[in-house]
Amino acid sequence: LERVLDQTLSVISLDVGNVRLFDRSGNILLGAYRGYRDPENMHRHHVRVHGSGSEVGVLIPQVLASKKSLVVEDVPASEGLRTLKREEVQSAIIVPISTPEEGLGVIEVGSRAPRKFQPDEVRLLEAIGNQMGIAVQRAWLFEESQRNLKQIQALHDIETAITSTLDLPTVLNALLEKIDVSLPYPAATIRLFNRQNGLLEPIACRNLDEEEWKTEKWKGGHGLANVVFETKVPMIVSDCQTDARVRDLEFYRKHRLRSYLGVPLMAKGEVFGVLSFYTKEKHEFTKEEIEFLSALAGEAAIAIENARLFHEARSRSHKLQVLSHVTGLMTSSLDYRAVIDAIEKALVALLQVDLVRVWVVDKGDEELILATSQGQEDLEATAYTQIARGKGVIGAIWETREPVFIRDLREEPRWLNRRFLERTGHRSFASLPLIVGEQVVGVVSLFSREIRTFTAEERELMRLFADQAVIAVRNSQLYEETERRRREAEELARVAQSLTESLDVTAVGERIVTGVLGLFGVKASMLRLLQADGSLSTLASSGEGFSISSGGDVLPGGTGLVSVAVAEGKPIWSADVLNEPGIRLTDQMRDYQLRSGNRSMIAVPLRAHEKIVGSLGLSDQTGRIYSDSEVAVLQTFANQAALALENARLYEETRTRETQLQETNRMLSVLHSVAAAASQSLDLDRVLQAAIEKIIDIFRFDATGIYIYDEQTNELLLRASLASDRERFTQPRSFARGQGIVGKVVESGKPSIFEDIETDPLYQQLSRTKSAKQLGHRFFTVFPVKGKLKNVGALTCMGGAPRKLDSNEIQLLEAVADQIAVAIENSQLYGEMVKLAADLSRSNKVKDEFLSVMSHELRTPLNVVMGYTGMIKDRMLGEINPEQEKALEKVISRARDQLTMISSILQATQLEAEGVKVESQEFSLGDFLGDLRSSYEGSFGKELTLIWDYPSDLPVIKTDSEKLKHILQNLINNAIKFTPQGHVAVSVTCLNGAVKGENGKQLTEEVKFKVADTGIGIAEEHLRIVFERFRQVDSSETRAYGGVGIGLYIVKRFTELLGGKVEVESELGKGSTFTVTIPCESYQSVVGQQGLMTQGRELIA
Repeated sequence: LERVLDQTLSVISLDVGNVRLFDRSGNILLGAYRGYRDPENMHRHHVRVHGSGSEVGVLIPQVLASKKSLVVEDVPASEGLRTLKREEVQSAIIVPISTPEEGLGVIEVGSRAPRKFQPDEVRLLEAIGNQMGIAVQRAWLFEESQRNLKQIQALHDIETAITSTLDLPTVLNALLEKIDVSLPYPAATIRLFNRQNGLLEPIACRNLDEEEWKTEKWKGGHGLANVVFETKVPMIVSDCQTDARVRDLEFYRKHRLRSYLGVPLMAKGEVFGVLSFYTKEKHEFTKEEIEFLSALAGEAAIAIENARLFHEARSRSHKLQVLSHVTGLMTSSLDYRAVIDAIEKALVALLQVDLVRVWVVDKGDEELILATSQGQEDLEATAYTQIARGKGVIGAIWETREPVFIRDLREEPRWLNRRFLERTGHRSFASLPLIVGEQVVGVVSLFSREIRTFTAEERELMRLFADQAVIAVRNSQLYEETERRRREAEELARVAQSLTESLDVTAVGERIVTGVLGLFGVKASMLRLLQADGSLSTLASSGEGFSISSGGDVLPGGTGLVSVAVAEGKPIWSADVLNEPGIRLTDQMRDYQLRSGNRSMIAVPLRAHEKIVGSLGLSDQTGRIYSDSEVAVLQTFANQAALALENARLYEETRTRETQLQETNRMLSVLHSVAAAASQSLDLDRVLQAAIEKIIDIFRFDATGIYIYDEQTNELLLRASLASDRERFTQPRSFARGQGIVGKVVESGKPSIFEDIETDPLYQQLSRTKSAKQLGHRFFTVFPVKGKLKNVGALTCMGGAPRKLDSNEIQLLEAVADQIAVAIENSQLYGEMVKLAADLSRSNKVKDEFLSVMSHELRTPLNVVMGYTGMIKDRMLGEINPEQEKALEKVISRARDQLTMISSILQATQLEAEGVKVESQEFSLGDFLGDLRSSYEGSFGKELTLIWDYPSDLPVIKTDSEKLKHILQNLINNAIKFTPQGHVAVSVTCLNGAVKGENGKQLTEEVKFKVADTGIGIAEEHLRIVFERFRQVDSSETRAYGGVGIGLYIVKRFTELLGGKVEVESELGKGSTFTVTIPCESYQSVVGQQGLMTQGRELIA
């Protein structure tokens, strides 16, 4: 192209030119450029000649479509030719490169000087274009023939690769590998139809993320493959990223997949899969490509179908071999569990299910018991291990004696255990009865997580297994029963003999749990002893994967199967204790049973001399059932074990008591000495000195000291000390709280013990002075001296040699520290009591003087003022005008308020001094309320309604009426004061009914008084302080309402004196409700009140 362009420009004397060839899609294929001043302009030529947009030129498509040259003598004035304009071309000519059938490209040349093109020049350029068209067409034909040869060779290679083996995975991988090498498609996939679940499943892929491609959302096949499968014809998608039939657009974008071609895989006229091809650039699949890929799919289909047929034949052969093996095992072995295990494993392998369960009918012919499970199972999701006859799907199989096959359990209404399906994900189900003669002895059930339809062949295989298995199971059960009884008798005698060979309780316990494993053939055993609080402590355990911690060291009463056996005094067993609703298990128990699968449990009480002393528990594989004879043998063994344990316990108890007695005498001696010193003297220094002397005498420490905390200086001061060598064992005089080992112990309340300070890194970290190490000390310990509310000091002990304190010594030192704390606090309390007595004496004197002043100096003058003011108002001292009368009324009102306030203060003072007594008397509650109501008949000086709401037949009650009246008056007065307008409601209710007693009396538990207003209300944060003395919500000097904040305090104290309670509910701006509830005796209702108000009567001011 470049040579043709050079010669053309030279012959016609032109400055700029290019030659471009386009493919059949209109995209530029090749190009040559000459004479361009700006190299970027060579890349700015249009790269496409079809379609629309900025990439498509204006004149080039016209030239190609018409196959005629275009002469442009004035380029700057013409439409298009933008690149030539940038090169300052003035005149140009565009000639097509074409054949009679199609346009293949253009020759575009131009001059930077204006010129007219001669006809000969145009004809020369057209001749060049025609010759180039013929040459290009020949080249393309050659390339196409080469491509066809490559496709034929690729088809041959693929056919050879996929027909060289009958292994299906190998066929699929070889097919995709040859496609990847031989064909120009960057990605390919294969999907095959699964006849069992009816889904088009992803099987193999090339150059894609196989794990992502095979995820759950792709299992059913995406929209494109399903269309190919259903229509049985190839399908083309030019742009997968815009086609609505594509489900997972993100997958296509992630892998940059654009175009798609799917062809069906067919055998004998039936589609059994889809072979798909993808490109990463937009690609138009030609008819030839489709035909070639369809032929490839046909060859692949034959190879895949042959491999599938071979696989099915081999699978059938394998099934027959497994069936023969299992049948032989079932007829040659009498091991019950080996037979059951072989049946389950064979069914899992042959039918490719996820779970097989075998249920057996219990000896009472009442329930199906889960015997064993094989396969993938969430043990915690197993909710049922016992099924009643006729209950659910499995119970119905027992009753109807007919097999059941369910394609999807989630759509089966008879399946009751929905939680099992949710946790395990099982979908398909098959189950058959195990029948001997006319009797159903069990049921075998199969579960699959895939939705599938069990074929006739699979059903027949299951039935064959069921018929053969039931005979072997019955023979195994009979043989196992006989062998177990023989072993039980021999082992029981042997173990019983071994239990008498030792008097060590632990050794006897170990022999019990070890012997019982062989005796009953269980997986694990545990022995627990009954404690005084009803708990069971573990003595010994044995078994696979079992330890004392598996069941917990101490089992609280009422927990586990063993607790039930102890409480009821009889053996208790369960085939699956996890699903026993009445059994409470610890987390450790549940964890062990889930982890081990030993969920069948039996527990028997240990009884010695008619007294239960503990329990023996056995664990075995889920579903094990214990016969009556086994239970009886285990109880006999447990009784013998209990006697052996009791004998060992009595022996050890005697020895332990001797040791404890000696240690107790030693501890009591120390404690008695310290306690005696503390009780005989309030001289703290004397008591402390006696204590450390006794400590050194008993423990043989080289030095001991006692520090006491001084709150004023925030220091620990050395108050007493004693050392065998004072120069060597000098102790610091003080420590700041929290500093050094002593300060940290007092602050934390935890002792610090350094057995050898030279090797203990913690000592170097905590010690402030390091003096102990410098003086050659080796042992050092500090115990906090703990008071009732705080740590009051520290006890320090030192030694010149390393030492380890045993638990009894630590306990004794802690007890001594506690006695020292008592002595310190007693001393401190004595000093505080002396000071407090003097303070109380002064306070009582001040209080008495205050009460005297209040009674005489305040109330007496106030009464005189009120008396004379009343005389003037009543005109006893002369006439007065209305304004003077009104003013006098205000004076009397304010004086009365002041007198009430003083009285309230006196009452509060008496309450604090506990000088108020309750004086109960019988009175009519109706009359009481009538009198109270009458005292409020009058004007309140504002738009306020007072509502009284109580029944007319209130009883006679017994309580302190004066205090009750004071309570209600304070509440009503407060409500009136804090309600500018609206209403105040007073209601009374007798609670809890009445019960007739002697002499016609009735006893009512409580009377409730409620005062509700629509006033200003109380903010929520202030509700907690309204009952405090001298507290008001608004305590500022500019507050709108008067008072000293004592009324509600008296209400609360009087209510408590009467044995009741007061409650408040309020919302700011909406009002408050105070409720007083008082217990009292009540009698027959008094109906002597004529004209008592009915509910809802109002007094309106």
